[in-house]
Amino acid sequence: CVGGSWMLDSEWIKNGDWARIQECTAEALALLD
Repeated sequence: CVGGSWMLDSEWIKNGDWARIQECTAEALALLD
């Protein structure tokens, strides 16, 4: 497993933009298929 807050825009976390984080995570996982 690779991940962590260093992979995201810190403002997304600070602002609680969980939908955006989830969307970007889904896009990244789709690239692995």
